[in-house]
Amino acid sequence: MKKLVLLCVIFLFILTISGCIPKIFTITKEDIKDVIIWTHTDSRALTKDEITEFIRLYNLSLYGNKITGEGGTPDFGLRFTLIKNNKTISINDCYGKIEPIGNDNANRYIESKELYDFIKILSETIQK
Repeated sequence: MKKLVLLCVIFLFILTISGCIPKIFTITKEDIKDVIIWTHTDSRALTKDEITEFIRLYNLSLYGNKITGEGGTPDFGLRFTLIKNNKTISINDCYGKIEPIGNDNANRYIESKELYDFIKILSETIQK
């Protein structure tokens, strides 16, 4: 059993370093012009503490499976604008997953339950 676990760990490590599990580009507070949480009814800017937590969770995330294009309208999301090129990146709810729109890896889901839950909680603060 220990050998199987060790082989699985080694396999995941190889996938990670080989680029088969793409890493999200990292961001800092200095990279971001603004961060907005939105729902169908309203939107608001994140506080400094919320931005800090968003950056932490975003930087820990990985890209997952390719987006299938199954459609649907997201119920909530978060968007941020990069200072460097004024590019806006949206992270939308998509059937319990989150998908980045507008960056170079827009065809993959973001694999992070923690980031999804954080964005969902933020969206609930403006739906009241």
